[in-house]
Amino acid sequence: MMSLVSRLWRSIENPNVPLSQATADQWFGDDAGGESYSGVSVTRESVLTFSPVWRGVFVIANAVARLPLYVYERSADGEGKTYADRHPAYRLLRRKPNAETTSFIFRQRMTAVAIVEGNAHAWINRRGSGDPAELIPLPAGSCHPVRVNGALWYVYTPPGEKPRKLPAADVLHIKGPGLDALCGYRLYDKGKNSIGAGMAAEEYAGRFYKNGAEPRVVFESDDDVEPAQAEEIKAAWGAMHSGLENSHKTAILKNGLKIKAFGIDPEKAQLIETRKFSPTNVANWLLLPVHLVGGEGKSSYASLEQENASFLDHSLDPHLVNWEEECYEKLLTEEQKATETHTIEFMRQAMMRVDASARGNFYHNGLLDGWLNRDEVRARENLNPIKGDEGKKFFMPANMVIVGDPESEPEPVDEEEDDAEPMEAVRAATRKVLVDAVRRMARRLVVHAGKAAKSGDVASFLDADIDGHRAVMLDAVGPAAEAYAAAGGKADAAALADALCARIRAGLAAPEPDAFLAAFEARSAEIIEPENPNGA
Repeated sequence: MMSLVSRLWRSIENPNVPLSQATADQWFGDDAGGESYSGVSVTRESVLTFSPVWRGVFVIANAVARLPLYVYERSADGEGKTYADRHPAYRLLRRKPNAETTSFIFRQRMTAVAIVEGNAHAWINRRGSGDPAELIPLPAGSCHPVRVNGALWYVYTPPGEKPRKLPAADVLHIKGPGLDALCGYRLYDKGKNSIGAGMAAEEYAGRFYKNGAEPRVVFESDDDVEPAQAEEIKAAWGAMHSGLENSHKTAILKNGLKIKAFGIDPEKAQLIETRKFSPTNVANWLLLPVHLVGGEGKSSYASLEQENASFLDHSLDPHLVNWEEECYEKLLTEEQKATETHTIEFMRQAMMRVDASARGNFYHNGLLDGWLNRDEVRARENLNPIKGDEGKKFFMPANMVIVGDPESEPEPVDEEEDDAEPMEAVRAATRKVLVDAVRRMARRLVVHAGKAAKSGDVASFLDADIDGHRAVMLDAVGPAAEAYAAAGGKADAAALADALCARIRAGLAAPEPDAFLAAFEARSAEIIEPENPNGA
């Protein structure tokens, strides 16, 4: 018997043999989709009625669709790239792939079909020059790859029409996960049993709550029941209640039969647990964090922020790379690919739009390290550039050098020359602090000396009390004296304290505060800036 692939090849090469002999189900296998172990049929349409699947598929599809996709042209020196807005594929990917579809809807649909169906196809309608003019999405399951004499072709069967042969270069093929290099696997085929269990639990729960009962029964009768009658009753009851579609129907009993019902708690029957596990099961099939499909499972990360980061790295990015590589291969010319003058990439920075903190840190690091300027940051935030050229300037830390490169090390600085003015300002400031501290202590001692003079206890104050203030003076004047000395000044805290005490004793002969302070300030200036190193 001729193989399926042989029939397809023969059909392509000989138009007299219709390609319609090979259906989509035959190409991907007779058991694609269909009834699961739970008895629920899982197909392309029914799988999307299960909410965790719907949510997971469109979490990925919407994320792919909302990220801007650009064609870039590399600069002549190869050091940078700019938007290639004159490239024929630029508008197709960024704005309008065809007259009826926006870029968002096109990429959302193609991604969703690739996840569920395993393969999404779009026909590349080209101009006479070979440039792409349109991207037309093809119905799911209507296009399949074949090899003819080693060359790859696609067989496309429009609804109600005969199959057509399309060159591989004219088909944009977004593949889902799979082990076949040409095709991805259908989600509703490979996952039909585990997803079908969740769908069965949903259907069972719906019927259970709709009917408000669960008939698990035993029949009783006061009369003897013949075996034939018993079998007839059992058959009638089974026909009425077996299967999900007959769950919880009401029965009418005749001939004196009585019914004894015993219920099974749905929670004890693991119904609730099964429904809770369904989102986790679907998340495993779609490679998603469970919270993104509505699951309640415990996170293996410290926070949802980390799970979202995992989604971007492990779930979403493979789809983005898949799109980028297929568009690169099919929408650029052979010359552009050979010379690597152009590339097609998503703007992944747009992922951070919803995370203000991450976006702020990203911009801050870019500005601080000099790989972003302020106008570039403002452009990403949809703001106008700064007037003039100020926003175009780049900044970076002045102390950064190239490791192991002596030429990049900063030139030695003449510290005496460069630091002269700053150190003079520091010295003047610390001297002022020191003088203020000395003045406060002087006023403190003048006040206490005045009290001693009024009380007539001058001898006791001179002999003992004045020395008791010395520790306080050292605490107040010491730090200021050290700071002044560090700035290049000359001051001795102990000498200042001793001078204060001496001035108090000398000033008692003329205890007027103003006269005392004037005399003391003259003495303290001599000590702070002495004529000789010893301060004499």
